[in-house]
Amino acid sequence: MEDRTSRGAAPTTSSTARKPAPLAAPDPTKPAVAVVKPLAMPAEPKLIPIPVPESAPAPAPVPATPGVPTAPAAAPGMELAAIPPALSSSAVSPEQSAAAGEGDKQYRPNAAVGELLSKAKGFEQKRDFPGAITILERGVQVAPNDPMLWHQLARMRFANGELAQAKRLAERSNSLARSFPAITTGNWMLIGQVEKLAGNAEAAQRAFSNAQPGHATQ
Repeated sequence: MEDRTSRGAAPTTSSTARKPAPLAAPDPTKPAVAVVKPLAMPAEPKLIPIPVPESAPAPAPVPATPGVPTAPAAAPGMELAAIPPALSSSAVSPEQSAAAGEGDKQYRPNAAVGELLSKAKGFEQKRDFPGAITILERGVQVAPNDPMLWHQLARMRFANGELAQAKRLAERSNSLARSFPAITTGNWMLIGQVEKLAGNAEAAQRAFSNAQPGHATQ
């Protein structure tokens, strides 16, 4: 009798699967140490030098234009040049007395003008030229025809750096001092100084010539 159980049955092969090797048990006597890789440090930045700007050179002085005089800087309370000497209340020198013609006379102020001239002189001695100007301007309002007040006011304007006004005031004094050669001499000296500072050599020479005894004119 044929064994049907073995006929047509596929042969079976038994295969045993490979199992992974078991992990080694940790040794309790040795502590576990984790391996830590060092972190990469960032690269140190490079310092870029900053250029320091050099100080700017001083500007070159502007050359003066030929033929054009440089006007002096006016500074209140500062003399620009030697001030023509002050005249006394009796403004006649021996040389001027000898050269004086008929009609020439001594200058003698009245009491009010004399007091103002004295106060202005005190300010001048302290180099307080604006203070002297204030006194003398008050004087020409009180006595507008007094040539000495106008002359002294011209001197103080000159000392204060106001050259154009000084010249104008000296010319005003000359128009009132026809009989007082000492005052006109002082005015021409001042006008000559102004013209000299302005670079007007010919005008300065004419003014200084007019200031000589016997040549003082209006």
